[in-house]
Amino acid sequence: GKLVTFSASTDAVVAEVTLNFTFVSSGIRCDLGNAQFDPGTHLMWVQWGIGVAAINVLTGSVDESVRLPFAPDQVQIDPHARMVYALGCIGATNDLCGSQQLAIINGTGVATVSLNSSAYGTMALDPLTNVVYVSGGSQLVALNGTNGNVIFNANSETCGQSAIAVIPSLDQVVWEHPNYLLVYDGATGALVNMYSFPTNDLANFAGYDVNTGELYVQVGPDTLVALHYDVQTIGNVDATL
Repeated sequence: GKLVTFSASTDAVVAEVTLNFTFVSSGIRCDLGNAQFDPGTHLMWVQWGIGVAAINVLTGSVDESVRLPFAPDQVQIDPHARMVYALGCIGATNDLCGSQQLAIINGTGVATVSLNSSAYGTMALDPLTNVVYVSGGSQLVALNGTNGNVIFNANSETCGQSAIAVIPSLDQVVWEHPNYLLVYDGATGALVNMYSFPTNDLANFAGYDVNTGELYVQVGPDTLVALHYDVQTIGNVDATL
């Protein structure tokens, strides 16, 4: 229920704000989480109950609070376009999403896009193309980050929880499923590469190094894989830690 800003050089607390939002219950996720920082405005956007809020990290004040028609569980920002994206569900329960929704917030209004999925999903943003990618079950949707129009909808024909990561320098989006990494062209949705692993315990992406072209993937609870590839090759595993 609090956001604290402190100096990384002195460890001194700069600002502290208590977030007294009105939460709702009855199966809706009410916890604060998934904070995203906009360095251009010094605003930290956080997901809460049935909305998102912008907190000024210099003053500790809540500069904006946006109520949504669904319960968000993820927030992404585009600091260049000054856009905020919130992903969540209508009719969510502990196991099912109900109906996956994406809100596009541009400071003056909110547009909501229904993604026709009943699975909890993840999202990633390509700041170079202003395209938002949203996963959910076996579905990967690419949307125009300004108007919410669907650019493509890819189906992996595989199930399970999934995560996605964007590689802006290659205009690619990497989609993680149990046992597989699927690499898609970020503009067309065409499948570029696919990698399989001898485990069904793929976890989140650790990051992508633009200098080496390596994608780091957590495989299981204690293994990190450095996967090297580019758009012209099928790729190979450089190292497993």
